[in-house]
Amino acid sequence: MNVLFLALDASRARTTCAEAAQVVRDGGRAVVLIEQATRWADHLITPGVQRIETDVLEMRHWVRRWEWQLLFGLPRALARAIGRGPLRPLLHATETAYEGVLAGPLHRRVFLPVYRRAWGSGNPEMIRHFVRRDGPFDLIVVCDPTSLPVAASLAEDGAPAVAFRLN
Repeated sequence: MNVLFLALDASRARTTCAEAAQVVRDGGRAVVLIEQATRWADHLITPGVQRIETDVLEMRHWVRRWEWQLLFGLPRALARAIGRGPLRPLLHATETAYEGVLAGPLHRRVFLPVYRRAWGSGNPEMIRHFVRRDGPFDLIVVCDPTSLPVAASLAEDGAPAVAFRLN
């Protein structure tokens, strides 16, 4: 049995971990979709349970890929191309400073707020695409109130059965 646990908030993390472990013990595949890994740091996820953050799904979006390439990928490639020989230490220091002073803050303070305002964090469309691509799932378990809107949009799309508990 393939089960997707929507746990965008960590309010029921202990129960979610126990139910996901039960699915794996029964020979199934358990995928836990979470919003922030830091909220789950105190909870052990059983080996065999796949944990995916919504940030990973966001990184698959074409806008985020373009932004990442423009801010980080192209400057790194340019530094690799130019930074051979005696210029290497200087360009490495310049690249580190660029990412720490300009690219990182620009990404966090400007791009991410604009992106999340336009497309939303934990966008149901991205999650729907994930369910279609990485499925098929036999059951979607809604683990917390934050996940209800996402589950409702998946149910409208003809997703597998939606439940609030594994039992």
